[in-house]
Amino acid sequence: MPGFPQKINYLRKIDPFVFEELLLEGFEAHGFRTIRNKRYTGDGGIDGQVIIGKYRYLIQAKRYRGHIALQHV
Repeated sequence: MPGFPQKINYLRKIDPFVFEELLLEGFEAHGFRTIRNKRYTGDGGIDGQVIIGKYRYLIQAKRYRGHIALQHV
């Protein structure tokens, strides 16, 4: 089984749409209700939604190489 660095390297190489789908599938695998965006181009950056309890979270997947500045979160 690959180690953590190999897994991160894999995530950096896969197609961006596959990365988004993998992220949403992870939420589903943990039992959360997931709503996928019906289109990719011109979607306003929202890739999907996850319902956790009474809260709705908008998901926007990005793959940054370096550290992420607080104002970008």
